Amino acid sequence: MRAIVATAVLIAFACAPAVVVASAHGRSDVARSRLAPADEYFGRQKESVLEIRNRLDGFDRRSDDEMLEPDTRHALNDLQDAIRDWQHKYPRDPWLPRSMRRLLLDYQRAGSASVPQALDIVAILQAEYPSDGTALSVAQVFGPPEAPVPATISVEGTVVDADSGAPVIGAVVVVNVDDASASGMAPFGATSDDGSFLIADLPAGRVTLIVQPPQDSGYAPRTITVNGSAGDVDAGVIRLSLE
Repeated sequence: MRAIVATAVLIAFACAPAVVVASAHGRSDVARSRLAPADEYFGRQKESVLEIRNRLDGFDRRSDDEMLEPDTRHALNDLQDAIRDWQHKYPRDPWLPRSMRRLLLDYQRAGSASVPQALDIVAILQAEYPSDGTALSVAQVFGPPEAPVPATISVEGTVVDADSGAPVIGAVVVVNVDDASASGMAPFGATSDDGSFLIADLPAGRVTLIVQPPQDSGYAPRTITVNGSAGDVDAGVIRLSLE
């Protein structure tokens, strides 16, 4: 009886390490299966993971002017195809989100942030890697949407005496002929009792104002330029000096 028990104990101890080793090997195989092998090739150009990383490094070294060359977008699309194939076969590879992020920034530098291939990568990052530290939202990659440029703007300001600060009444503020409306008539406004003026319905953009002082006032005309690209403009206080 003792011999039987001793034999059973020996068998149990002999089998136990094998079970542990098998479990450890199982975990190792799972970990390896997440990483793309170095000798596997992806996309229509048959690129390895190392080649993909090297190409991303190459784009990083390009100047902004080089990134805008016509062949850059085609090269980025080939790289996108390889990364997309990599992601399809090894979606849990931890190198993927960072590589996708770098590709998106390259698309942005190439002026191609809105092409279907770039938007496809954005969708994958958002759907598959929302908690990854390197995954970016559309707003983070491409910035917030630009505010619409207003079609027309208004310009206001106040004309005063350069020495006393007193308002100059009856001065005429004319928009430069280069900024005139299609009708050929330059928009203008006249200063009121407090020296203020308002000119509306001007094309958005840079506006040049010519301040013509009242006749026989002795003031010298003055020209200023304001930027109305973002909307209505307050030209502030315009000071006129005697001639």
